[in-house]
Amino acid sequence: MKMFKLGEAPSIPPREYLIEGLVYKGEISLLYGPSGSGKSAIIEDMFTRAAAGLAVGSLQAVELDVFWFATENPHEHLRRVANMDAQLSKVSKTCGEHFLTFEQLILVGDGARNRMASLADLLRQSDAGRPQVIVIDTLNQAMAGMDENGSAGMSEVISNLKFLLSLCPDIHIMIVHHSGKKKENGPRGHSSLFAAMDSCFFLSSLKNSLQLEVTKDRGGKRGRKVKFNLVEIEANDNGRNYTTVGVKYA
Repeated sequence: MKMFKLGEAPSIPPREYLIEGLVYKGEISLLYGPSGSGKSAIIEDMFTRAAAGLAVGSLQAVELDVFWFATENPHEHLRRVANMDAQLSKVSKTCGEHFLTFEQLILVGDGARNRMASLADLLRQSDAGRPQVIVIDTLNQAMAGMDENGSAGMSEVISNLKFLLSLCPDIHIMIVHHSGKKKENGPRGHSSLFAAMDSCFFLSSLKNSLQLEVTKDRGGKRGRKVKFNLVEIEANDNGRNYTTVGVKYA
């Protein structure tokens, strides 16, 4: 372990956003909301736009690569991301890439640290000079039957994600998680999850729209709100028509 005297520590770089006011390099964030509220859709839209070099609503974003761990329904997730990506005009030839898997990401239990190390190796091998974001949707499915209300299981999740961040300190890790219906109740499960996050976002339903609200931000201000609506989109997959979901910002 290396320690420094005050005044002799290496300089700390300024906070660098990936999506203005929401997502920053070297941090772990949590988006939570009731089941069926559109959590996956807004995350897919945000990072697909950012990867393409586009703004997210009125928020500026930088081109980035996204590593998707869709633990609930990877096939539907793949269709959504592919359709969103196809609909967007790319800003440049250097726009970001999407990496997907049908394998489950397990954040607890024997071998979890080794899995984090292997994921860190994958991130390094895939490094194209753009920022990298890991999306875990949802946390419950990545806990392999552990009790999310218990401190032991949640502490293990947090420790392993921070271990991954220590190996790749410039990435961003976004966790999607469930909540009760009330913002004041916070994310479902043990309180150590909310406490460990750098930033948190609550997704709620308003009268005529949905709203993403910053409920925690260690380095900035709480209260920023992003309003949007979910819209149906007709798409085609190898000659078969289907309906998927998209996002329209209010």
